[in-house]
Amino acid sequence: MTQETHPIRTRIARIFALLALAVSGVVASFATIAPTPDAELLVSRAAVVDRLQIQPNEGLVPPNAWYIREERFQRGDTFTSLLVRLGVGETDIRRVLRTRALRLLRPGYFVTAHVGDDGSLNRLAHLAGRDTLVSVTREGDGYRVSEVRAARLRTALRRARWAAIWVSASATLTA
Repeated sequence: MTQETHPIRTRIARIFALLALAVSGVVASFATIAPTPDAELLVSRAAVVDRLQIQPNEGLVPPNAWYIREERFQRGDTFTSLLVRLGVGETDIRRVLRTRALRLLRPGYFVTAHVGDDGSLNRLAHLAGRDTLVSVTREGDGYRVSEVRAARLRTALRRARWAAIWVSASATLTA
């Protein structure tokens, strides 16, 4: 009989210990958040109510604003769907598609467009293969296509490296 009552007493003691721990935790948490007179003074000093004059036209975008938008040409996209995502209007889409400038565009390329708030396209550009920047720029009622190759970066870096070597070598010889 003593063996059976011993596990029950142990369980009861454990339950009371857990309850005491939980109650002391609750008491401690309430003691740390009790308001002090200094805290009330800080809140009353920091709270300032100002009446603001709201001007509804202040946040409006000025007319003829241009936006720069960038989209990725994805597999399965058509040129028309890409231009629609860029916010280009229907008349400009038809004009750009006549230029055949988008034929170098491949899936994964990023296309940047300067589009007006009315959907008019000012400039469309993408970086094609072999470091060629293809851009379509508005000229009057039509568009002009230009392809510009990027400068050879490796040659410029080699020249800069050799110049740095010559400068350091001449500095050590004169010293």
